Amino acid sequence: MSVEEVSFCGLYCPNCGANCRLPQRAAALYDEMKSGQWDEWAPGIEGFTAFWRFLDGLAHPEAPKRCRDESCGDPGCGIRTCAQERGVTACPLCDDYPCDKVRRFAASNPTLLFDGHRMKEIGIEAWSAEQDQRRAGGFYYGCIRCGKDDAPQA
Repeated sequence: MSVEEVSFCGLYCPNCGANCRLPQRAAALYDEMKSGQWDEWAPGIEGFTAFWRFLDGLAHPEAPKRCRDESCGDPGCGIRTCAQERGVTACPLCDDYPCDKVRRFAASNPTLLFDGHRMKEIGIEAWSAEQDQRRAGGFYYGCIRCGKDDAPQA
């Protein structure tokens, strides 16, 4: 486990659909279309070439998407900005956890506060191992998300 896998708000990047679900589903579509030879006859369809490139990128990502390197998440996320300004590894490790920004975001991510308190209790390494076990059991955040993410802006 690397701390790079933990987002500032306390989500675990490998459990995000952008890392564990979307690439699998995009690869299935890509493979199905490839077996149907879409790549050979469909480039004449308007927008297909850009779509094919995009689908290939989703199906075969070069690197995992992560909050910390800003390859994922809202570019104007106020939680990320606050954590960086405070110098905390993750919000659950902040003395002011959970703040209003985290509570607002937690409204659409029902495990966020529980997981944050758990991280604080057992430490980031043990917590990350638990998250890996969750994912091995089929969990990803998209299973439980409630409505649209409402990340506060910086």
